[in-house]
Amino acid sequence: MSQEVQYQLMEAAGLKPGPNVSLALAVDKFRREKTKEVLLYIFFLFLFTTSTYLQRDVTDAHAYLTEVKTSILDEPFPGLTYRKRFEDIRTEDDLWLYLNNVIPNYLFEKSDGAIDFVLAVNVVVQAPRLRQVRVKKLPGSSCRLVPRIDEIETCFPPYSDANQETEPIFGWPPGRMIPYSTSTDLNTAWYGTGILAYDGGGYALDFPLNTTRNEMVAAMQYLRQNRWTDTQTRALFFDFVMFNPMERFFLSCRLLFEFLPYGRIHTVPSFRVMRIGLDSNRDYAVFVLDGMTYCMIVYYIYKDFQTWQFLGGARYWKAKWHWLNWIIYSIFTVAAVFKLRYWLISFQWTRGDPSLDATQAVFDFEAHGWTYSQIWNWTAFNSIFVWLKAFGYFKYVGDRMSHLASTVIQASNDISIFLFFFGLVVFAYTQAAHTAFGTDVASHRSLANSFFQHCFILMRKFEGQFDPVKEINVYLGPILLISFEMLCVFGLSRLTIAILSKHYANMKDVGEDDAMTVEFRTTMYRRLGRARHRFMDFFLWRPRDDVAMFRQERDREMEAIEDRESKPKKRRKKDLGLDPAAVRALQKHLTHVQDGVQVLQDKVGKLYKRYAAHGLVHDDEEEDEGDVANQVQAFEDEIKEVKTQPVPGNKTVLPPTWRVMEGDDGSIFYFNVETRKVQWDPPMVMSAVAPAEEVIEVQDLEEEEA
Repeated sequence: MSQEVQYQLMEAAGLKPGPNVSLALAVDKFRREKTKEVLLYIFFLFLFTTSTYLQRDVTDAHAYLTEVKTSILDEPFPGLTYRKRFEDIRTEDDLWLYLNNVIPNYLFEKSDGAIDFVLAVNVVVQAPRLRQVRVKKLPGSSCRLVPRIDEIETCFPPYSDANQETEPIFGWPPGRMIPYSTSTDLNTAWYGTGILAYDGGGYALDFPLNTTRNEMVAAMQYLRQNRWTDTQTRALFFDFVMFNPMERFFLSCRLLFEFLPYGRIHTVPSFRVMRIGLDSNRDYAVFVLDGMTYCMIVYYIYKDFQTWQFLGGARYWKAKWHWLNWIIYSIFTVAAVFKLRYWLISFQWTRGDPSLDATQAVFDFEAHGWTYSQIWNWTAFNSIFVWLKAFGYFKYVGDRMSHLASTVIQASNDISIFLFFFGLVVFAYTQAAHTAFGTDVASHRSLANSFFQHCFILMRKFEGQFDPVKEINVYLGPILLISFEMLCVFGLSRLTIAILSKHYANMKDVGEDDAMTVEFRTTMYRRLGRARHRFMDFFLWRPRDDVAMFRQERDREMEAIEDRESKPKKRRKKDLGLDPAAVRALQKHLTHVQDGVQVLQDKVGKLYKRYAAHGLVHDDEEEDEGDVANQVQAFEDEIKEVKTQPVPGNKTVLPPTWRVMEGDDGSIFYFNVETRKVQWDPPMVMSAVAPAEEVIEVQDLEEEEA
């Protein structure tokens, strides 16, 4: 392994190369840290998913919202021979017919009762409000745009903040004048869901909760007969709020009627379901879970800062997963700001004076519901990135998952460039279609609508796309549509698959990504296998046969040995600056050398006795240095000629790397600490064998001595 690869492995473990840092220490630290990181992120996913799911009851909220919207928007106008609903309102007569008949029938179940319950169980929590936004009358000279047209006496401009009317107008009861109120006076925020965005000010008419049905009908008729809405009116809002005590839902209902400059009315309904305050143990539990989630986000930010300081800015931002982390942190921060604002305003309203709700609309539930929806819009958007980050841990699952994860990472640059180019092409066709057909084709009336229409074409939804543009322009329409399909649908859309296929093939050819991943995966598989065996032994059955007992004992011994080797030994008080792993390896090597020397000494002793028996060794004679050297050389030649052969060992005579083990039942087996091999029979040992002629001579000498 090259030194650069070793440095990369140490960097992955969060260690800097040094005299006291070894590759074994880096691998062990990486394994422990990565195991902790994976388990911690699994716990974070559990917290995030559980708190998100419990904080918003989507299923019940959808059922409640659907029932209310059907009752309000699909209710037909009474007294007509044809069916007319909310979305069919186009004129002032339609508007006042709806306000005079449908709204009173919905808010008042009893003809002579006050505002109490809606749909039997829903409580109206504050006074409904009817608010009008008007513009000033301008002299005709300001409206003349073409010299050929005669000057108009009076001009009514489009809505803008500068053109708002502020003079008082008549209201209800008869004889009452309604002054203009600012958004601060009405505690109402701006509203931009319609065609235009409107300020929160205007002329407000609140209906107290003790208003009867007949009184509301009379008010609507009076306002209609005296033309409360006219050519100066630009928007009319009707707001009311309900509370469902069964599900503890607040529902804000806003019906917007926009008086367009070309003489028609455009309707925009808005319904927002929300929960306000902490009223049950579940609410407090969810609040704690959400707090734990954000505590973990703070912890992750702290860890990323540490990694940033360790790697440095350039190397830190080189990793794409770090970019994803900060995207997640940013979205969590935005969602936290909305949550903090929502809860502060909620607590302020719940602890306010409830007597004011009966006479006026003191709280803007529509704006509060918008804040509530933004929390979940950002949370839903963030859930994509949170689970996408989990994809980065898939490489620790197996080879195939590692290849897929690495393919996505390596292809991200090419895909990003491709998506940018693809977006430019789609926008070019969007602008062309909006410019050419926007006036006549509703699906291209705005850039947004035209963009979504082209997205539908990308999803192979061609029905109703060709004929409308062909009727407008028999040449340009087909050219734009067919060229877009050929370029984007059949060309660029398949380029993504080609990019991913190329990088996946390259990844399979290159092989595994890094040694750390392989080591971590191997260790985790081994530990999970042991945990599974322990679980099965404890809960399902306990093996009784010899083979099962042997495997169980082998796993236990291997686990104990690995644990002893993986645990770092305690240093002495005086640090000599040595690598613990290197010291252990040196000690093991010295033990093997010592065992080899002992075997060699035994063989020399046997040869010495054999030569002494033949009279080749004379202790009482002094020999010169030359004779001694010759005898030593002859002795070494004899040692080299000694042959060895494997013979069965026993409990006392074993090779250096073998150990005797004893099971719980007293059975004896043998374990190799290096190869992890386990067997019942004693391992073979190497024993010296004398040449055949020497064996014969020794046998003859023994017979003579006998």
